[in-house]
Amino acid sequence: MTRKPASRAAAKGRAPVAAPAKPAAAKPASAPPSRGGRLTKATAAMVDAHAQIASVKRKPKPSTRRDKKGLVLYVEPAVTVALRRLSLDTGASVQALGMMALNLLFRQHGQPTFAVDGQASASAGNS
Repeated sequence: MTRKPASRAAAKGRAPVAAPAKPAAAKPASAPPSRGGRLTKATAAMVDAHAQIASVKRKPKPSTRRDKKGLVLYVEPAVTVALRRLSLDTGASVQALGMMALNLLFRQHGQPTFAVDGQASASAGNS
């Protein structure tokens, strides 16, 4: 029984070719493309546009959102529709309804409750 050569090159009597050398390390992604150490016109324009956008001041947060953190809750679309309908029916904002719901949950678990839309809470800050 004869043994098969390890590669096609060995089968034809040629020396195997070495694997190609790894390419030189590329420039880091943060390095802008350059020509002879200078920025291209397109890159310079992008840098200028970025600086201009970064210098624009943001609008201040509305007073109703100052000193508050956002809370995201993912629900089924039907829950969103029901919550908005309840808001219309009661005249309370979705924000106020959410705070009422959280206060019910806190009360159920013996936790302090919080004010809803400027209304004082009987146990705000109490344990």
